[in-house]
Amino acid sequence: MNNILEKNIELQQARFNKIHREIIDDINEPAKHKYTFLLLAAGRTITSYENFIDMYQKKVDSLNLFLLESESDNRENFIRKSSKELNNIDLLTINTFDSLLNKNYKTIGLKHDDMKSRLVGIQKEYSSLQKKLIPTITTDIKRNDVLNMKLKFIKYAAVHKAHFFVERFRELAGGKVFCQPHWISPLIQTKKNIVKKGEYFEAKIFVGNSYNFHPLDEPKIIVNGDTLEFDKGEEFATYKIKTKKRGEKKLNLEFFMFNKLTGKKHTRSSEYVIKVE
Repeated sequence: MNNILEKNIELQQARFNKIHREIIDDINEPAKHKYTFLLLAAGRTITSYENFIDMYQKKVDSLNLFLLESESDNRENFIRKSSKELNNIDLLTINTFDSLLNKNYKTIGLKHDDMKSRLVGIQKEYSSLQKKLIPTITTDIKRNDVLNMKLKFIKYAAVHKAHFFVERFRELAGGKVFCQPHWISPLIQTKKNIVKKGEYFEAKIFVGNSYNFHPLDEPKIIVNGDTLEFDKGEEFATYKIKTKKRGEKKLNLEFFMFNKLTGKKHTRSSEYVIKVE
């Protein structure tokens, strides 16, 4: 499980640089100038979590030997203190989100009720997220393997909270979604929406995300019974088929994943209809 956590942390941290670049590109895009305040807030937010992660890892590295040889009270105190520091960043980010929306909601085309609804929504989503991410203190923390896992969970939580909050700012600015890889259902991006008889229908099949925050493991995308090769780096599968007759052809899309962290199996499905002239 420690290896699974570490792999997921590395995967999510690797996206930080990409997000920074995308934010800069959006800020420099004239059509998105009215969203600059959101994009700047997104940039500051991810930097705040990056700084926390960096400082936290340095503390863990410097205290590692001490913690491994210490009593349960010292272990608990370190985890509680680190969790509190992370929660303070969360609250500052939520307050920033609240302040910016109250002040600028008309600028980005929101009505007052929509703005209030989003503020309530982020509080609910955050509360749910907090319950899933923050490690509980249990009596078996005296075991070194359990301690190491709890320490990794703090970093795991920080990485995913960074993506969660950045996505809240980015989606209001019409930006890309980066909170991955937390999956819910197959989504299809076609090369052409309508094809002629005898032509090839081509599409990329992605997997839309929710916020369960679990590592991606052994994903499968199946289209009409055929298992596609899923590229975990690019996070999509390519589908291509030659059309044989006019009319509508239905594609049944299925997604399967086994989450080693929780032991749960996840299955989702959707449908797409090809129009052939």
